[in-house]
Amino acid sequence: MTLEDQLYEIEKKFWTEGADFYRAHTGDKCLTMFPEMAGLIDREKIASAAGEGGRWKSVGIVRKGFLQPSDTVAILSYEAGAGRSDGKSYQALVSTAYARNGTDWKMIFHQQTPLESKPTTAG
Repeated sequence: MTLEDQLYEIEKKFWTEGADFYRAHTGDKCLTMFPEMAGLIDREKIASAAGEGGRWKSVGIVRKGFLQPSDTVAILSYEAGAGRSDGKSYQALVSTAYARNGTDWKMIFHQQTPLESKPTTAG
């Protein structure tokens, strides 16, 4: 499995897993850009925000890009579509940067730009 594949697998689990996953895969500090939370945020606050309940039940990722500018930094971007068991859905353009700490890759930057849902048209 390539590094790109590994990081996209981690990324997908950020959508579906809870606080413990965030603690294990986030750097001490992470620069985040969400509509409801932006700035340099510590790992525990991010993990607490993820919580244990209300995570996304399903997520689809369309890869848009991957860049590894050094042996210790990797950046990926994608379009995500996620759904909850209550029927709520969400779409966003996403970018995440990881830094390698020893053999582990930790999220150090994460940005989401929500996309407006487009109504389907009967044809």
